[in-house]
Amino acid sequence: MEEKIIVEKTKLLKDDGTLNVVGYATTPLVEYNKEVIKKRNRIKEWDYYYIADDRFGLCLTISNLSYATAISVSVIEFYTRGQFNKTSVALFPKNKPILAETSTAGVSMAKTKDADFRFETKDGKRYLTGIYKNYYPENGLNRDLEFEIELSNEPEESMVKVTPFAKKHQFYYNQKINCMTASGKFTYKGKTYVFDERYSLATLDWGRGVLPYSSLWYWASMQAKTHEGNYIGFNLGKAFGDNTDATENMIFVNGKAHKVGEVKINIRREKRKRDYMGTWTFYSDDGKVELMFEPILDRYAPFNALVLAFLPHQVFGKYSGKLILDDGSSLEIDNIPGFAERVVNRW
Repeated sequence: MEEKIIVEKTKLLKDDGTLNVVGYATTPLVEYNKEVIKKRNRIKEWDYYYIADDRFGLCLTISNLSYATAISVSVIEFYTRGQFNKTSVALFPKNKPILAETSTAGVSMAKTKDADFRFETKDGKRYLTGIYKNYYPENGLNRDLEFEIELSNEPEESMVKVTPFAKKHQFYYNQKINCMTASGKFTYKGKTYVFDERYSLATLDWGRGVLPYSSLWYWASMQAKTHEGNYIGFNLGKAFGDNTDATENMIFVNGKAHKVGEVKINIRREKRKRDYMGTWTFYSDDGKVELMFEPILDRYAPFNALVLAFLPHQVFGKYSGKLILDDGSSLEIDNIPGFAERVVNRW
């Protein structure tokens, strides 16, 4: 399909709250002019960071759901295949979360009775700090999780996309940044885990939208630094909404984006049920993506409070296969860590 590319700076929304632009870009050219949104009780905003090396990973999220604040942390230990997940939700909070209106600068912060997170972007770096009280029970004690992370070397290009929905006042504006350099530390189970900038990378999922009550999406991501010092990664997905104008599929090499068309994501089934720990496959209609994904662990951390529910299967594993770049050259992938997810929300 012929995808629409956004090449000039523009506002996201018209004065009546409907979309002014749709399509994809490789830099955040679109201004999130939140002040004209009409359906303010349906606004959904989040900053999700994934920081990892080959030993462990840390997932951090601040979410504004209009009527609720949600803060979550996940710790993943790849060698032991261990994980621990926790989400703190405050309904109709007195102190509403602050989510930055641009991904390039500003502060996102939120506080609940359990957690206090702050994500700040300034001078080309990102600073993630916070505490989740009584995060992990151990030997009769409830231990806090604290983190202090710095992200740098943000790539020149990333995945930026504006997605419309059938209802004219609904939209999703998203940026996903792969392959940022990470350093810092977090405490967990009485130990300090350190991210060494030589081996640690980070991904940001920055999402802003007026979204329907029920939603389903697929997202797959990979980032790595090769032995030769090259940074490679990809962003693949089947987003909710109308994707006629553009996909979110891109390959990244040393900060440059290579566009990919539609991608079929297949999860093996057992007796008609999805086997999330079975092999996943990814194939694009333009032949640029041929991948197999072998899971290691399924980060299934459901939060279900009837009308409010997050049901994410975020599966971590290793990718193998072939990627084709814009110049026709081939990039072989062999057992490189990444994740793939299928998420259902009622919010």
